[in-house]
Amino acid sequence: MSEKDSARAVFLAKWRELHRAAGAPSPTAVSRAIGGAVPVNTLSGWFHADDDAVVVPRDERGFETVLRYLYGRSGRVPAGRAVDGRTMSSWQKLRREARKRSLTPQADAPEDMPSAVPRSRPVVTSALRRDVAALLGRDDVLERILHLAEHDSPSRIVTVDGMAGVGKTALATRAAHRLAPAFPDGRYFVELHAHTPGHSEADPDDVLARLLIGVGMDPRTIPETLPGRRDLWRDRSSDKRILLVLDDARDVHQIEPLLPSGGGCFTLVTSRRRLVALDGATPLSLSLLSPEPAAELFAAVAGRHADTDNTAVRRIVALCGHLPLAIVLLAGRVAHHPAWSIAELAEEFAAFDSDRLDELDVGDRAVRIAFTMSYERLPARRQELFRCLGLHPGNELDVTAASALWDCAPGQARRELEALYADHLLEETVRGRYQSHDLLREYARTLCAAEPAETIDRALSRLLDHFESRSAAASWLLTRLHQPTTASADPALRDASGPEFDDERTALAWMRLERANLLSCLDLAASKYPRRVAVLAASLASLVERDGPWGEAVRLHRLAVETARLLHDRSAEADALDSLGVVYRFTGRYPESADAHRAALAIYRELGHRHGEANALNNFGATRWFSDDQDFAEAADLHGRALAIYRETGHRCGEALALNHLAIVHRFGGRVAEASELHEAALAIYSELGDRRGMAGVLQGLGIVARLTGDHAEASRLHEQALRYYRSLGDRYGEATALNNRGVATRLTGDLIGALELHRESRSLYREVGVRLSEAYAVLQLGMAYAALGDYRAANEHLEQASELYRDLGHPEGRADAANGLGVVARVTGNHRAAMDYHEKALRICRDLGYRHAEAEALAELGSVHVATAEYADAAACLAQSLRIYRELGDAFGRAVVANKLGALSTATADYERASSHYTEALELARRTGGRLEEARALEGLAHTRFALGDRERAANDLRAAIEIYRRAGVPEAAAATTFLATRTGDAE
Repeated sequence: MSEKDSARAVFLAKWRELHRAAGAPSPTAVSRAIGGAVPVNTLSGWFHADDDAVVVPRDERGFETVLRYLYGRSGRVPAGRAVDGRTMSSWQKLRREARKRSLTPQADAPEDMPSAVPRSRPVVTSALRRDVAALLGRDDVLERILHLAEHDSPSRIVTVDGMAGVGKTALATRAAHRLAPAFPDGRYFVELHAHTPGHSEADPDDVLARLLIGVGMDPRTIPETLPGRRDLWRDRSSDKRILLVLDDARDVHQIEPLLPSGGGCFTLVTSRRRLVALDGATPLSLSLLSPEPAAELFAAVAGRHADTDNTAVRRIVALCGHLPLAIVLLAGRVAHHPAWSIAELAEEFAAFDSDRLDELDVGDRAVRIAFTMSYERLPARRQELFRCLGLHPGNELDVTAASALWDCAPGQARRELEALYADHLLEETVRGRYQSHDLLREYARTLCAAEPAETIDRALSRLLDHFESRSAAASWLLTRLHQPTTASADPALRDASGPEFDDERTALAWMRLERANLLSCLDLAASKYPRRVAVLAASLASLVERDGPWGEAVRLHRLAVETARLLHDRSAEADALDSLGVVYRFTGRYPESADAHRAALAIYRELGHRHGEANALNNFGATRWFSDDQDFAEAADLHGRALAIYRETGHRCGEALALNHLAIVHRFGGRVAEASELHEAALAIYSELGDRRGMAGVLQGLGIVARLTGDHAEASRLHEQALRYYRSLGDRYGEATALNNRGVATRLTGDLIGALELHRESRSLYREVGVRLSEAYAVLQLGMAYAALGDYRAANEHLEQASELYRDLGHPEGRADAANGLGVVARVTGNHRAAMDYHEKALRICRDLGYRHAEAEALAELGSVHVATAEYADAAACLAQSLRIYRELGDAFGRAVVANKLGALSTATADYERASSHYTEALELARRTGGRLEEARALEGLAHTRFALGDRERAANDLRAAIEIYRRAGVPEAAAATTFLATRTGDAE
């Protein structure tokens, strides 16, 4: 190195080191800070990025002024102290030697005046940063940018916005390299440093100076003012094809002067803000990576393609929130630790929880630093809101929750939330609801840790007050009529319900929207504010009753029971136990349900709580319908005692519910006439109260009564009416039940395809809600529909599945129904021994339970098996018993089924006259009840007897009518009947 080079190089090295220590302020920032003592134009030469282009300061006084400013910013001298004389003298000596030995031809020219003959400088046509190694999951947005950059595209500016670390710069870099060949006049990548640690935001003045120097201008000829530089840049770019990448922009004001004017130019801007005010730009928001490309990115950076544990990688990238910066930083550490196991890393990373950001700290590229740069750009009041959001226990919140948490007016909360959304510190999930990224929420929580405990406690108390009051108001609307809850008697809740929600549907919609938040608040209350648990649990119960999953409801009510016991709150304990008993019943845990209701009943009686006592009695009675040791007499007694208390206390809703439960008990016991009367009485009360959900429940019961008495058309009408009510209320569980019951009626009227669709829809809803008992019933009915269609494999599969579900749930009635269905499939497929076993098993269960309808069905099907095995005396005995029960129950449809089977028995014994009588009776009953398939079977039976008796014309007409019904229903009987008709008449239909 020459002496000249050495003196200049030493000065430049120390000068640049001091500039960096001072935070690398721009020439404009320095000029403003020193009051314009040195012009910006001159400073641009002093701080040029190109060493060869740096002008060593000539102005001794100006140099000292700048030197003092840089030392003050660097912290190398105490605040308020000046640079000492020795240091200043040393610097001046370095400066003089560098100037004396400088190779710059115009070193002696005044620095603030252009030289007489501007220097000729090389044009910089390519200044792109190095392309990224891996860019995954961004193909769609990359192709969109490339398309917009085409010369005939109307948009010449594209903005890419997104949260910190989402990969905006990587995308812009890759796009710039793909686009480079199309822009021969210049490809420039400008870092605007809106969020770069250790850098001041780039000043448009300085950026324009660098751009103008890049296109070949001498620094001394560049205008002093921003408008002058802007206009010169526009002039120089007007006829060129230039690609300009402006990375990490602060706002529109920073980038507007930098935009080239030429129609052949293309500008790509990245920013953490949504640049809404930038006219003519096409905005593209960059979202988080999808799971698959996120996992591929981790594997690629970590270099573990051959042995990567896919499950562990997916877990790691999910814990990184699918944020590219977090994934790359963690994967980069793995790449340098070949001994690390991916599976072990996943376990450790998951265990860090609140310390996860510390694991993503790799120098200046730490995720925490990226977030901090965004946070520190916020106004103080907005920073306070951001910190508050870290206290929210849920994942999402609306304006009202934010205003409660932050203690401000909703309007102010709305404006500030929108500002955080514009900065990509929040995302808007739906209009008016906001969500923070997992890592950003963790970052906000770490900031909250520095807040005083009382500040945090006040904020959380305000938030819980908000959710308690609103959920209580919503719950009161959901339960005030159709269910005799204790909350319905609380005047405070009645008053609260008015201004909060317009009606039951809006209350239910709010509860569903806030469900996750309410559960999170419940967990928070359990850990810090136990006295709040009972209110939140009770409110959530009204939602879980409709939507499930019931397993979550069990956890919720157990928590309420434990908390009430901890607080020695006997009344709250009884309420929680009674609710827990209901949930246990719906999940098939009948002994636990009975125990919970007994315990609740004892506490209510101890407290003299008559209303609670009635609730517990009524719920306990419902549990007795389903238990392994079903006792309808005890259930009726329990409901009767509840009814008496409801009437005594004037609780009309409770009275209606008890009446409806009594009706169900009578229906199970085969007393359908009494059941119908009780249902009608309950319906009258619900109608008087205007309770649509209560009315829907009773209509379901009346529909089942209509079906059991053989009026399938009326049953369909009633279930359809109930379905409309449930759908208008948004009640998914009720909707599923109405669909299932309607499916049964539809099957019995011969529309088997329609029945399948209804049962499938019902099963899907039951699964969503999580009520396994009801799901088992839907599966059972699917099996019956498949059997009627002749798909015996599918029928057997579904019936076996239903049987297993009923066995797991301890539901004997269901096992009896499934056994009867399996017996039918066994018989029609020729396995008579198995069919006999299934029906005899069903018969035993039904007689133990007093389940008379299923008993009659089992006897009727046993009769058919005996006919098939030529055991005619046994067949007659079974069919006679079945017919007697159906007559006692008033079930005309059941009588039609038995009449057809008696006709088959008489035909098998060649007693055609008696067979004709039975089939004629079956035909009349089937037509009266709307049982189309039984009607077809009666017609086919009549045809067989008439052919035997020589009445061929009437026989053929009957058989054609039967075939038409079979074909419309799509059942296999159509083929057999058609073949038989052809053999007798030569009819080739």
